[in-house]
Amino acid sequence: MSGKDYGKTFCPYPWIHVMTQPTGTVSWCCVARDNFKNDDGTMVDLNKGDKIESVWNNDHMRKIRKQMLNEEVVHGCNHCYDLEDMGFQVIEQITFVTGLSTVARVKK
Repeated sequence: MSGKDYGKTFCPYPWIHVMTQPTGTVSWCCVARDNFKNDDGTMVDLNKGDKIESVWNNDHMRKIRKQMLNEEVVHGCNHCYDLEDMGFQVIEQITFVTGLSTVARVKK
């Protein structure tokens, strides 16, 4: 396998993906059970004027990314953890090839 083998808690989505809802909430994944939060802890609401640009690399998102890199459980990602525990394949590894990200499905 090429690239770094990340632990169970790693997912590339907090680095490369945004999911918006008609309600104005924003998340890093379509199945995440948590949403982007502003630095004051309030939930991002695009319908009330919040901007994705202001939260993409704020404290909340940096914490999520750091938790994944440190193989810590991330609040909001339980859906994928549960699937993996049942033996389903989930996204666990990202490798960078010629500047483009390639997502691989891996079963441990």
